[in-house]
Amino acid sequence: MDKEQRRKLSQEYKRKDLEKYLESGNSILVNYAKVKLGLNSKLLKSTDIFKIPDEQLIEVLNDKIEETAEKTYRENPQLHKSSENVLKSFPSSYRLVYYTRQFEMLTDLGDGDKFFENTPKEEIEIVAESYDLIGFKSFSSLIREVSKNNQKLELVENEYAVLKITIDKSRIEFIRKNALQFEIK
Repeated sequence: MDKEQRRKLSQEYKRKDLEKYLESGNSILVNYAKVKLGLNSKLLKSTDIFKIPDEQLIEVLNDKIEETAEKTYRENPQLHKSSENVLKSFPSSYRLVYYTRQFEMLTDLGDGDKFFENTPKEEIEIVAESYDLIGFKSFSSLIREVSKNNQKLELVENEYAVLKITIDKSRIEFIRKNALQFEIK
């Protein structure tokens, strides 16, 4: 079996596994499979953003952003190398949702140190810029400071714990005020 045949066989196995996820009762696995299989969901218009409940808005936007990144990558894999590279080139509004969600998931789990240890400086800067965008300049400064020396990581987790509810409200408010920037086709 040559290299090309092995690659195609591997892709076929991955596709079959993803199709099994589609039948799962787990919405996270279903969404993941849809993104990876390139199954297009409907467009997300600015008017839709106002209809989505606050507690679901970030998740819906994030799923759509990941889907769009995967689709863009699939259209020209040699250019982008990965869907993660596509995400870095997205508008700041999309990056705000995606990167702060990644950061906050790890921080909520108490793994903020893993974020700083395993995340490229470029992506940490995107997170900091995102918090600047929604009005949390002192928090973004703290993130930048900690990323430079990887010390006092617990300060970021503690500060986030204090600001979490306010950050969530500010981000939702920012998204709704700038709904046109969050339209995703």
